[in-house]
Amino acid sequence: MKKTAFVLAAIILFVGCASATLTPLQRRVMESKELEGTYEDAFRSTMAILQDKQYIVSTSDHSGGIIIAKTALLPATKNWPALPVGAKEKLEISINLEKFTASIVKIRASILRYYFDLAGNPLHWWIKSLPPLVEEPQAYSDFYAEIQKEMFRRAQLNK
Repeated sequence: MKKTAFVLAAIILFVGCASATLTPLQRRVMESKELEGTYEDAFRSTMAILQDKQYIVSTSDHSGGIIIAKTALLPATKNWPALPVGAKEKLEISINLEKFTASIVKIRASILRYYFDLAGNPLHWWIKSLPPLVEEPQAYSDFYAEIQKEMFRRAQLNK
């Protein structure tokens, strides 16, 4: 029993030490992107991609460039050792779009991931090694690539 507890504690400690936190500047670079196209296409494309990814938009302000959305509880996509079997996750995203030029839109998205047990109780309060902020550059890169593709499709349809 003691050996099992020690191994579990070592795994939790290792996962906690392995997740290096990004500096604010590193986070801003990872979360930000310049998109080619109009502001209108960028806003509409972002809304469409969020819906494709099963997000429910709770707030959107076209003139202010703000979109806030979240998913329902879904099966956890990460297999962290500290997560109980059957854990669920909910993603929340906050997006800011800004018209930079007539053909460039700056976008910044912050994604949070929260974990829940089978009963729907939050797990982040006791799993300190799993920060809610998603710090996976590929997740942001893939998200922006999908938006850019959708913007291209819209631009082609508008010709």
